[in-house]
Amino acid sequence: MKRPRTLSLALLLSFLSTLGPFSLDMYLPSLPDIGLDLHASTLQVQLTISSYLFGSAVGQIFYGPVSDRLGRRPVLLWALVFYAIITTSCAVAPSVGALITLRFVQGVGVAGIMALARATVRDISSGVRAGRDDAIKRRHLLENLRFQANGIFAKTVEGGGNRFRARLILLLSR
Repeated sequence: MKRPRTLSLALLLSFLSTLGPFSLDMYLPSLPDIGLDLHASTLQVQLTISSYLFGSAVGQIFYGPVSDRLGRRPVLLWALVFYAIITTSCAVAPSVGALITLRFVQGVGVAGIMALARATVRDISSGVRAGRDDAIKRRHLLENLRFQANGIFAKTVEGGGNRFRARLILLLSR
């Protein structure tokens, strides 16, 4: 079995692993704008967060067995395309009810991306020590990238109306 050990693979897997937290971190500052734009109560808007997290939990149950059967790469690519389509749909959601549903589905999509990125790291690592060292290095890299990138990207879309739609579109460009 070929074992790729390149920096580009590590960066790609790090990026994919941070997509879920990034989707939530970029979304949170937009909650007041969502309520105003969709004429929704604070409770309804907060339900979009719960829906996303529940979708992430449910999605992880299904992606593992599917990727074991079909392979990591095709399932990961499908999850990326699915996530991009649903994120675009979230950005143009006409009502808070539609957004709640779409955020659940977005959570299901991002769960596959995060789970399969982690599974790929496990697949290409060998031995107990390699897995532990890779996990420590990857976690450190992920946390640094996440906190630095989120601040930069959040400031990029601070001005003007419809900020929550701009933030959702920004998720696709990342």
